[in-house]
Amino acid sequence: HPGLTMSYATLDKVLALPKSRLVISGGEPSLCRDEVFYMVKQSDVPVAVNTNLTCWTREDLQSLSQSVRLQISVPSMFKDEYESITGSLNYARLLENLDYVGGGNTIIAIAVHSRNRDRLAQSLSRLAVRGFRSFMLQPVYGAAAREDDFEASVRAIENVYNTNRHLNIFFLAHCGSSMPATHQCSAGRGRLVILSNGDIVPC
Repeated sequence: HPGLTMSYATLDKVLALPKSRLVISGGEPSLCRDEVFYMVKQSDVPVAVNTNLTCWTREDLQSLSQSVRLQISVPSMFKDEYESITGSLNYARLLENLDYVGGGNTIIAIAVHSRNRDRLAQSLSRLAVRGFRSFMLQPVYGAAAREDDFEASVRAIENVYNTNRHLNIFFLAHCGSSMPATHQCSAGRGRLVILSNGDIVPC
């Protein structure tokens, strides 16, 4: 869709930029799979793909998991929570595709809030049984959550971190906790976001 998916000319410009890694995000990248595979094939730096996993085929995932780092958004490993949060009926497809990618170099991303935090530990346990070991957890903040909800979500994340030290659990960004985080804000310095229309924004 023009304006929603980058043109190949824009993709080529992105590929030509100096960079140490490339992250393909969305929206949902699987909805423009041809462009994703083009980027993966043409890139001369490591590639990561942020995805909800439900629209890829088995063959797609087998190919991607060999050449990219997948970061998979998993709202919950409980069907009722998953359907309530996503508004979709793709839970069975998520489970099926999780089996195709395996743990390996994959990161599971969970946005933690009032609808999934009570069973967060059990969700992580179900994912660990499937071989996943790296989890990026982030409390929902801003207009989407009240301050007490945010703090309750931080506590839930800290609890699973303290009781599952055999897993690699971390925040996306620091939240006033001693837990590890992937990065401090590097907007405009070491990180640029390129929108589907080609616009460049700092964050």
